[in-house]
Amino acid sequence: MVFENLIVYLLDKYLSDYIENLDTKKLKIDLWSGNVVLENLYLKSNALDDLDLPVTISLGYLEKLTLEVPWKTIYRSPTKATIDGLFLLVIPKTEVEYDVKRDEKEKHEAKMKEVHKIEEIRKEKEAQQNAKESDKNNDTFMERIQLQIIRNLELSIRNIHVIYEDKSTKPNHPFAVGYTLNYITLHTTTPDWQPTVLKEHTEFIHKLGDLSALSIYWNTNAQSRSGLSRNAVLKSLKEHIAINNKTTPNDISYILRPLNIKAKMILVMKPRQQEFKRPMFDIKVDLDEISVNINRGQYLDLLDLLEFQDYLSIKSKYIKYQIKNDIEKKSSRKKWKFAYDAIVNEDIRPRFDCYKWKNIKTHLDCRREYRSIYIQDLLGKVTAEQKQRAQELEKKLDVFNLTYVRCAAEIEVKKKKEQEPNTWWGGVSNWWSGNKPQDDPSLDLQKVMSSDEKNKLYDAIGYEGDDISISNYPEEYIDIDLGIQLNLLEVNVWSKINENDAQFRVIARASIPDTNLQFKRRPVRSAMAVSLNLGSFQVFGIATDPNESEFSNQSRPVLARPVSRLSSPTSKVEKKLLEVEYETNPIDKLADFRIKVISQSLEIKYNAPTINKLSECFEQDTQRNLQGVKQAAYSTYTDVKHHSYILMKHNIENIKVLDIYLDLQSSYFLLPENGIYQDDVAVMCMDFGHLTFKRNDQGDQVTSLKEAKDIEEAREKSYTKFKLKLENVQLIYANRNESWEKVRQEKDTRLHLIKPLELDLDLGKCIYTDDANLPAWKVAGNLPNVELRLSDKRLFQIINHMESIPLPKSKNSTIVVPSIESESSSLQSSLNNTEQTLQAVEGITPMKETIEEEKSVDNDEKKKEFEEQLTQLEAIFTLNRIDIHIDQSSNDKDEDQTFLRLTLESIVTKTIMKTFDMNFDASLANLIVYHEQFIGKDNQNLRLLSAELDQLNNSESQKLVRFKYHHTSSKNPLFLSSDYDGIEDRVQVHFSKLIVTLQLEALLSIFRFQDSLMKKLPQATVEDQTKKKLEQEQKNIEINDKTEKIVKKNTPSLKIDANLEEFRVILASKRAKLFDIQVQGIKANISQAPEKTLINLILSDLRVLDPYKKARYQQIISQQGDDKELLRVDLSLFNYPEGYIKGVDVYDCDVQVQFAKATIVFLFKHIDAILGFLNSLNLTKAALSLASTQASAAYEQVQKLQEQAFKVHLDVTFNAPNIIIPINSYSDQALFLDLGKLTLKTNFYDDPEKFLVEQQTVQLENILASRIKFDQDCNIIGEVILIKCAELNTSINRLLYPDKVKTEPAISIKIDWESINFQLANDDYTSVMKVLMENFSENIRDQIPESFQSDQFYYKEAEQEKQEDQLIDDFIKKQKELHTDEVLQTLKMKAEIKKMTLTLYLGESDLVSFDFLLVFFNH
Repeated sequence: MVFENLIVYLLDKYLSDYIENLDTKKLKIDLWSGNVVLENLYLKSNALDDLDLPVTISLGYLEKLTLEVPWKTIYRSPTKATIDGLFLLVIPKTEVEYDVKRDEKEKHEAKMKEVHKIEEIRKEKEAQQNAKESDKNNDTFMERIQLQIIRNLELSIRNIHVIYEDKSTKPNHPFAVGYTLNYITLHTTTPDWQPTVLKEHTEFIHKLGDLSALSIYWNTNAQSRSGLSRNAVLKSLKEHIAINNKTTPNDISYILRPLNIKAKMILVMKPRQQEFKRPMFDIKVDLDEISVNINRGQYLDLLDLLEFQDYLSIKSKYIKYQIKNDIEKKSSRKKWKFAYDAIVNEDIRPRFDCYKWKNIKTHLDCRREYRSIYIQDLLGKVTAEQKQRAQELEKKLDVFNLTYVRCAAEIEVKKKKEQEPNTWWGGVSNWWSGNKPQDDPSLDLQKVMSSDEKNKLYDAIGYEGDDISISNYPEEYIDIDLGIQLNLLEVNVWSKINENDAQFRVIARASIPDTNLQFKRRPVRSAMAVSLNLGSFQVFGIATDPNESEFSNQSRPVLARPVSRLSSPTSKVEKKLLEVEYETNPIDKLADFRIKVISQSLEIKYNAPTINKLSECFEQDTQRNLQGVKQAAYSTYTDVKHHSYILMKHNIENIKVLDIYLDLQSSYFLLPENGIYQDDVAVMCMDFGHLTFKRNDQGDQVTSLKEAKDIEEAREKSYTKFKLKLENVQLIYANRNESWEKVRQEKDTRLHLIKPLELDLDLGKCIYTDDANLPAWKVAGNLPNVELRLSDKRLFQIINHMESIPLPKSKNSTIVVPSIESESSSLQSSLNNTEQTLQAVEGITPMKETIEEEKSVDNDEKKKEFEEQLTQLEAIFTLNRIDIHIDQSSNDKDEDQTFLRLTLESIVTKTIMKTFDMNFDASLANLIVYHEQFIGKDNQNLRLLSAELDQLNNSESQKLVRFKYHHTSSKNPLFLSSDYDGIEDRVQVHFSKLIVTLQLEALLSIFRFQDSLMKKLPQATVEDQTKKKLEQEQKNIEINDKTEKIVKKNTPSLKIDANLEEFRVILASKRAKLFDIQVQGIKANISQAPEKTLINLILSDLRVLDPYKKARYQQIISQQGDDKELLRVDLSLFNYPEGYIKGVDVYDCDVQVQFAKATIVFLFKHIDAILGFLNSLNLTKAALSLASTQASAAYEQVQKLQEQAFKVHLDVTFNAPNIIIPINSYSDQALFLDLGKLTLKTNFYDDPEKFLVEQQTVQLENILASRIKFDQDCNIIGEVILIKCAELNTSINRLLYPDKVKTEPAISIKIDWESINFQLANDDYTSVMKVLMENFSENIRDQIPESFQSDQFYYKEAEQEKQEDQLIDDFIKKQKELHTDEVLQTLKMKAEIKKMTLTLYLGESDLVSFDFLLVFFNH
């Protein structure tokens, strides 16, 4: 009677958890008679607690359960199981009146379910570990008996209806969700699939499964059944079960319409006798039609339900503290008492009680007592009184303590069990799942059964002994062949077309016909093959004919459809839209995995009415708080991502050879004018291109690797190579009566906005995972050319095109609902809590020491592997050329004229990723901006911007821009060594020589072109501009707040090195060059650390040249002397922790500035030329506006720094320039002004009366003015002193806390000048007057064409004046806001010149000649 006891155990184990008042004794008697009939059974209210949802069963009814077991012919006759009538009415827990005993019982059962779940997970892990050590390919006894049970089982399930009714989420709008099933049958048939009863052994067993009318529905605004009687509820549930897809209740809105499934299965009991020609399981599943539907009401109910789940979870937790109305009459008093009881009993008292010694001792005693009882239970010696006591202790202990005690008890019992006889009863519950190994002594049916029973059983199930192994099967043998055919998959979205419509209509339909799925398994090599075929895919929009049937698509616009699916031009066989094949361990052994994906082209069209109606359908009617759902979804997403990442990483590291082939034909997207596609309408077409991805090398890679001649060839053959190619990616805009279909097939037309692109990508996967010299992945990509073209005419056509498309508009005003913070405990899945509890228990049990000892050796070996960094990725990408054409439309001709062209040449990027490091290098060979309507001196198009590269040097190192970035992790073992110096990020940027040519005529044409564009663009209203300004200010405030928060954190270490070799700006007209400005040797170094930031800026040289060859003074601005640094700025910003008290000598910022001596030749004609150039472009007002804005911003920044008492230490040495003012541009006499040397230093001192004071000392010395004379080489040959000054001393004291000392001025200035001496003779006076008369009267008009002298560019001058006036008004307004009625001293200044002399001489002064030559101009 082995199987009788087995079935009784299983029925008692599973049915007792769900059915109330199950009579186990009567069940045993009926089972022994071979006929079990259970009728009118009611389910427990907590039967759904395993789902971890705040729901309960209001009514659970099982009409009839029948089980027929032919014990006398158990091995030959079928076992029949029948379920007829299962009805469940599920409601939220909050709708049920609270019962203390029931709640206590349900909590205890839920707690023990969680404990058992943890134990099952632990046992599964142990079973998996044992399975790794044993032979997994045995054709075991248990597999055979499972097959025999399937052979003899006949199943029938009928009339299932489960419904969830909710009137708490939306009290005025209740809804109901449910699913129904007509029947499921599984029975044995003849080869013709006719029902039969097998009485003899057959080679093949045919099984037919039939599922009828499985449906899911969601009724909005439904009538609740919870108030009806049991009989009325059962009658209603029975009447609402769908019979088929056509015969359905009228008052049900289906999400999944009734679905029919038929499955045909052929079982081969002994495949060896069939010479492995037939699979053991040959299954064919046929799905007629799957129709998924959703409407707006269902969508809104779903959102409300998701939002209400957190509320239900919290309410169900505190429902026991709610006070009945008859006890407390006052509503406010009742609410306050409820809040007090809930918080005190759930949060406060448990925290205090856990620290009381009495409670600690009681808790430890409970654990010891429960441990001893559980040990007796494991040994089978527990009494009924002990079981009752164990239940009482289980109610007091939590899940963690129960799991820990039971786990520790099992370890202790293992030793005692070795001395007692083994039984099989304890492991019966796992017999079906096969978690136990075959030789588990706790489950050994062969020892329990008699020899006669064994022979009958072995003969029935075809079991020949444990020596038969699957490894002896042929490698090509397929034991499972599963085929699933889906005739049609349809997804419909229903909504009201108009607000006054009474019924919903289909607004969008997606249809996928003829879907086929195949699964095959080869057991010898644990291989499987999966293939998926989609026949087609179509998306339809809103029907244009309102009288058309909802199931018809004739008048519906097509949003997506396959383009062409013919296998060949002459063939009438259509290709599948999508073919996917996935295979592990292919039979040819050329790869570990094989993937094949082929798809045909898909045409996607935008239809504005459909898209707008979909947006309206899925628009929320109120602002919902879905934070809890988002957190739960994010937690689930994080877990899935983590497990997927580990699995993917494991597969990538262990898969040596991957054979992949992807062929995705070019699909394209059409955006028609007005949002509705018609013939002869303007269309924007985006072609996504033809993508192919395949393995580039074939054959046995290991054999090829052994044939390598040298180490380099061996490294090259160590990679599995793949090739990715993307072709014909293009963007087209076709106006009316222009054919985009023809243009799409061509390469270069005027309709192309982006010409067809081609991308080549070579990938290599290394077959070795532990070689530091070989990157795990190698990627090399190339994009030959990218060419974009756009004209002003096309631009406005595209803008009008986009504006013509009606966009979705929100009809509902947003209602802000206060958010309710959800508890973190309700957001975590039970599985996560279960795994965490198991990990915590395993971490403190004695097993941990054993596990750690076993893994200690492996850890030591792994540490050695990571001593050298492994290269994970090595990638290089090249882009040969990018051309951006900007054309200008012609009024006379339809064709556009070329205007500007931007060219980027040879962009190269390289990335290397290692275990701790990442290197990124990028370079740009050249950047050129052409004005194609002007010709330069080289008879080529005028270059407005270009790099000055050496034409004779064609080396790869000659690049315009080079960028290098290196990142390392702070976890790097060598992070603090000299190789890294504790710096996480290093950036190096290098610019070579760059030339900018500003030709007046070309700039005027560009500004005119810009003006014509701006005038045609639609102008925003003043209100829109004000609104955008306010939004931008709000964003700036938020960004500043975030920045302040970020600054408080420890910033990572960073070092940036940037340098610019030379930057030239040439100002010119069409006739001649005006100025040549050369900036040479700019270097910037930035070092950022948590404690401070260092910034170093160096300017080597600045020159302004006069390009006119006959000019006497060609160097307008030049550096004097041989100093290598013209300007040097060192800035240090210190970051102090919060609460740090700064001393007097501790600064917030330290600035050091050194400026070398420069020489400036002042000629008014140069100033006149610059002003004329800027005036022609009308940039003077823009410059003044910018200066005003910057001044206002600087003033506000200074005010903020002053309020924060920001301490800035200055150490400035400024060698003021020498200014030479010639009499005229060709004279050898000039005035010489030496502005001397300026030094500025800052100190701080603490004054008891003035608090902290900042003192700045300014010294100006060596001020000199003279009259000089040059020779032909511009060397000074004579000099007469005109002005000689003593040292000028200035002291500036600024109070850092002016608000605390209102009796003293905020700023005090004291100026002392010892003496000023003037010397002037008759000829000196004459020279000064000549300078004023001749120098300031010269101009450079002769070098500017007369046609351009009066040609100026005016762009919205009135608007500029308004903006300038607005800036001035804003500045005055801010000053008035800061003004108060209180009179305060802000500035106090005292200036004194002790001596001033003037000496006048009669006659002429002699120029003093020099014995040496001072050369300030090298030509």
